[in-house]
Amino acid sequence: YLQNPQVLFDVDKDEDTVLISLSQPDTRQSRKEGKQGNLTLGFAVYRVELNRKYRLHTMKEKVADSIYINTRSNFIRTELRRGRYVVIPTTFDKDEEGEMMLRIFTDDDNNCKELCKDQPTPSCFSGLLGYPQAVTSVHLLSATGLPKAQDTYAIIKSGSKSVRTRLIKDSHNPEYDEGGIFYRKDPRNPIKIQIWKKDLIKDDLVGEATMMCEVNNATKQHVVQLQDKDGGGDSGGSVSVSITSHEDLTAI
Repeated sequence: YLQNPQVLFDVDKDEDTVLISLSQPDTRQSRKEGKQGNLTLGFAVYRVELNRKYRLHTMKEKVADSIYINTRSNFIRTELRRGRYVVIPTTFDKDEEGEMMLRIFTDDDNNCKELCKDQPTPSCFSGLLGYPQAVTSVHLLSATGLPKAQDTYAIIKSGSKSVRTRLIKDSHNPEYDEGGIFYRKDPRNPIKIQIWKKDLIKDDLVGEATMMCEVNNATKQHVVQLQDKDGGGDSGGSVSVSITSHEDLTAI
């Protein structure tokens, strides 16, 4: 299934109406000549990590799908929240091939592109600068017990790379339900999760959680206490996070 084309797109609004159309060439003339008619086509939409750049190798959360139908065009309208998504079009029967055109309509530019690479490409400088030794997916589920109800977002960091979640308004226990994927040159370096309070002038750091991530080819869920900005003690509250780490860069 995951060998089919994969097309990535972004939703930048808090919530957007997304139109997706899958079309195939007109086969009326081919049918008259006794050749193959329309293929039975459909597609599914998956929510992925906020910074994904490479093809999916494991199944993610499915948020929408179409029926399978052998008409020239297949179309859905769906409501999606801010985030990054991958559409996978397929034929109903396996081992069938055909031409198709996928169109994705959103209110704002959606950065639509086909994912062709499976993992980072080594360069001539990889020997000096290093090449990733592990891939780690970090899914921040929620924070609980924050000092007061406030507007917060999270930043997930691995080395020099980071992703920022959506803003959750007026909550003691924000449910972020977003994450990032990191190709890590040194898996011994920790993963950091920072919770920030949104302010008009300058955002304030509520607390930070630091985790060492063992490369164990498995998924583990952690609950980690938030430390204050000086690292001197608990800031109040904790984060719940699911982490998957593999040596095989094409495992996630």
